[in-house]
Amino acid sequence: MTKRKVEEEVTVTDMKKARNTTDSTCHPGHMGQIDLIGNLLKNMENRQAMRSEEMEDRVFMMSNTPLNYITKRLTDTEKSLKGRMEELEAGIDGMEEESSSLKSQIMA
Repeated sequence: MTKRKVEEEVTVTDMKKARNTTDSTCHPGHMGQIDLIGNLLKNMENRQAMRSEEMEDRVFMMSNTPLNYITKRLTDTEKSLKGRMEELEAGIDGMEEESSSLKSQIMA
């Protein structure tokens, strides 16, 4: 890791902490190399944990999306089938009435 990269990794919080600490050479306001590396490792671990949580959320959303789609399709299909069943039942009722009316005409 280059010095420039290390300097970019230092956060504002690290800088504030550095003002109140001394490094191994006892110069105030400068972070010691061990402190700097320790803070960088903590930051990297925190970032990795956040990335892991984000990935879990993404995987959950991706796996959940097809389920939502299938559930919606099934609900829509159920509604359309119920509507079609009602139409057919109404048609059957109409045919039964017509049939009974024809029977009564034949009997008369």
